[in-house]
Amino acid sequence: MTSKALNKYGPAVHNGFWNARSCFKISLVMLLLHLLGFPVVFISTMHNILSHTDSNPSEGALYIAACATCLAGAMGVIVALMNFRYLFSKNQVDMSLSAPLSMKQRFLSDYFSGLASYILPFLAVQILSVILLLVGIIGFDGHEFTIIERDEWIRTYTCTIFSEVLLPAYGRLFFGGILLMIMLYTLTVIITVCCGTLFETIIHTVLINVFIPGFIVTFFMTVFIDRFAVDFVKPFLHILSWTSPAGGLIALGMGLGNENIYDYGSVPIASFAAGVIIFTAALFAGAYFLYKRRRAEQVSKPVVFRGVYAVMITLILLTAELLCFGPDMDEIKKFDKYFFGVLICSFGIYMLFEIVSNRGFKKLWKGAVRYAVTLAVFAVCLTVINTTRCFGMEFKVPSADKVEKVYLSYSGVYYEYPSLDFAYYGGDGSDNGVYVIEDRNNIENIVNAHKDMVSAYKEIIDKKTEFVSMNDVFNYADIPYSSNMFSVCYELKNGSRLTRHYSEITAEAVKCLMQVEISEEYKAQAAEMIKEQFYPYEELCKDRAAAAERSEDKDANVYLFVSDPKKTAVYSYTAEVRSETLVDEEFYYELRDALAKDIADRTAEEYFTPCSDRMYYMFISGVFYRDIDGSFTETLKVLASHGCLNGVDADIDYILDEDNYIDGTLPKLTIGLQQNMFENGAARALYCQKENISGTDYFNYYATAPGRYVIHYSDELAEIFNVMQARYITDEPCYTITVNGNRYTIPPEYSDIAEKVYLSGEDPSGYDENTSFYYGVGVAANN
Repeated sequence: MTSKALNKYGPAVHNGFWNARSCFKISLVMLLLHLLGFPVVFISTMHNILSHTDSNPSEGALYIAACATCLAGAMGVIVALMNFRYLFSKNQVDMSLSAPLSMKQRFLSDYFSGLASYILPFLAVQILSVILLLVGIIGFDGHEFTIIERDEWIRTYTCTIFSEVLLPAYGRLFFGGILLMIMLYTLTVIITVCCGTLFETIIHTVLINVFIPGFIVTFFMTVFIDRFAVDFVKPFLHILSWTSPAGGLIALGMGLGNENIYDYGSVPIASFAAGVIIFTAALFAGAYFLYKRRRAEQVSKPVVFRGVYAVMITLILLTAELLCFGPDMDEIKKFDKYFFGVLICSFGIYMLFEIVSNRGFKKLWKGAVRYAVTLAVFAVCLTVINTTRCFGMEFKVPSADKVEKVYLSYSGVYYEYPSLDFAYYGGDGSDNGVYVIEDRNNIENIVNAHKDMVSAYKEIIDKKTEFVSMNDVFNYADIPYSSNMFSVCYELKNGSRLTRHYSEITAEAVKCLMQVEISEEYKAQAAEMIKEQFYPYEELCKDRAAAAERSEDKDANVYLFVSDPKKTAVYSYTAEVRSETLVDEEFYYELRDALAKDIADRTAEEYFTPCSDRMYYMFISGVFYRDIDGSFTETLKVLASHGCLNGVDADIDYILDEDNYIDGTLPKLTIGLQQNMFENGAARALYCQKENISGTDYFNYYATAPGRYVIHYSDELAEIFNVMQARYITDEPCYTITVNGNRYTIPPEYSDIAEKVYLSGEDPSGYDENTSFYYGVGVAANN
C-alpha cells in the first residue's frame, strides 16, 4: 500500500522538486534580501546602544530593511510566473501537460512547490531574527546604558526597546507578512491562469495589484470621508487590508495588531487574519476552478478568461473618474464642470485597453457599450449615495429608550474639559479617553442634541441645490452654531453601535449638552481626567531634566506660572504680569487634587454665569494649563498658601491711568464696546469668552451692532473692568467689551452702566477707515 501511495504521488512530488530546483537561484536571492531585513534592524539597534549614539535603530537601517523585505516579497510574482509558465509559453505547454499528472495533481504540485520556494527563505531568516531578538531582550533590556550627545552631554537610560517596541512590531510584521506573501502569490497564480501571454500576465498582475487598493482609497476619500459624519475609516481600513497585498502592507505600516480601538491605524489581528485568509482562500479556489477548465490551445491568447480583464479595466476606469472629480466630488450632481473632461479621459483609457486586449479594432463597438454601461451604473450609484445621504445613515438617530450607554467626546461649551476625538475609531471608552454616559437624563439630552442637529441640517439642505456636507452645513446658514466638536458612540440595547462625529453643532444642541456637562456623572469623570493630565511627578522631573540637557539655558525645575487675564489683555503674555513659583512634589499633588475637587463640586451657575470677577490663568511647565475663576475655592486656597497670587490681581486704576498711555509707560491700548442685541427682541443663545491665552480661540456667537471705541477714562469704565467676564453664557441681550482684541462679556445686570460707556465712545463710522482709536491717546490718523 505504501509503495502504491508513493507511486501515485510520485510524479507530483517529482514535479514539485523540479520546480523548486528551477527557482533555487531566485530563492537564494530572496534569502539574501531577507537577511537585510529584521536582522539588520536588530544589529543596528545593538550597535547604536553599545556605541552610545542612540537607543533606537538607525533610520538608514530601517529604510534598508523595509526596501529589502518589500523587494523580496515582490519576487513572489516571479516565482508564480515561473511555476506556471507553461500557461503562457507554447514551448512549455505540451511537455508540461504530457506529464503523467492529473489536473488536480499538477495544479497543487505547481502551486505548493512555488509557495515553498517563496516562503522558506523568509522562514529560514526568521531563525536568525529570533536569536538576535532574544539576545537583545536578555542582554540589553533592563540594563542601563548611556548616550553621549555632542561629545559633551551624557544621558543615562534603561533599555526597554527590544521587549517593548521591537518584539511587538516583529510579531505583527512576521505574522502579517506571511499572510500577505501567500495572498500576493495566490493572486498572481489566478491572474496567470486567466491570461495566455507573458505580457498580459505581467500587465494584469501589476495593474490589479495597484488599482485594487487605489480604487478603494480613492473611492472612500472622495465619496465618504468627511461627507456624512459617519465613521467610515474603520470599515475602509479593514476592506483595504483584506483585499490586496498593497492594502495589507498599508495596514501593517499603520499598526497592524494594535487592539486599541482609538488608534487610527488599528486593524485587530484576528480581523486582519480572518479577512486575508478568506480572501486568499477564495483566490485559490477560483484559480483551481479556472485551471481545470483551461485548454492547452488557449496558450498565446491574450486573455483566456475575460473576468480578470473586466476587473482590471473597471478598476482603472472608476479610479480615473474619481480622480477627475477629485476634491470637487460634491458637484457630481451637476455634471456641468467636469463631465466632458471625465468622459473624454476615461473613454480614451478604456478604448486603448480594448484595442490592446482585442489586438485590433474588431468588436470595438462592444467595448464602447461596456464603457457606457459601466459609467452609467457608477454614476447612478454615486447619485443614489448622495441623494439618499448614504442611504439615510446621515439622519439616523436612535431613540433614547433603545440606548444602553453613550460614549461621548465633548470638551464642554468652554472647551476646557479633556476628551479624545474618536470620530474615526469606533470609540468604546475603554481607555477613559471619552465620557461613559449611563444616566438616563444625560442620554436623553445627548439624543435630543443629536436630533436638533439633524433636524436643522435637513432644513438647510432642502434649500441647497448642491451637495452640502454635514460637517460644513452650518457655515451656509444664518443660525447660531458652535465650532465645538461633538463625537458620540451609542451602544444600543441590541448590542449594535452607532458612531457619529460633528465638527459644528447648533446652539440648541449645545444647550442640551450643557445639561450633560454640568451633571454629576460628567463632572466626576472630567475631574478624574484632569488628574490624569498631571504626569507622575518623578516622570515630570525626568522629562524636565532631559530637556535641560538638550539646552544649556533651560531650567530643569518645575514651575507654576499664574497670571491675571485682565493684565494680560493689556500687557500680553509677559513675565511682568505673572507670578512664578517652584513646584515640589507635595505642592504638585495638592494642586491636582484641589483642582479635581473644584471641578467635581462646581455648580451650573458658577460654571455658566460666574459672579466672581476673579479670574486666573495658570500653567505648570511641561504639564498643564487652564483658566480658573473664583468658584475654584480649593484651588485658590492652595495657590494662596504657596504665595502664587501675590501681586497677580489686576490693578484697575493703574491699567486705566491715561497718563501711562500718553507717556508710553504701557503699550497703546484699544478698548471697544459692542451692543449684542438679538433680532426682533427674541432671546438667542449667547456664548462669549475671550481668546485663551495659550492661543486657542474660543467660540463666540453673538448678534452685534457696530462697536464704539473708548478713548477716555470714566468711573463706569473702571466698574466694567471689574465685572467683565472672560467666560459667560446668557440668553439676554448684553454688551461685550474688547480689550486689545480679547473679548469679554459684561453681565446683563450691568447693561445700564455699559450703555453709558458705549454712548461716550467714538463711533468709527464717522471717521476715515484708516483712523485708529487708542485709549488714553485719542484718535490717530494713519497715513
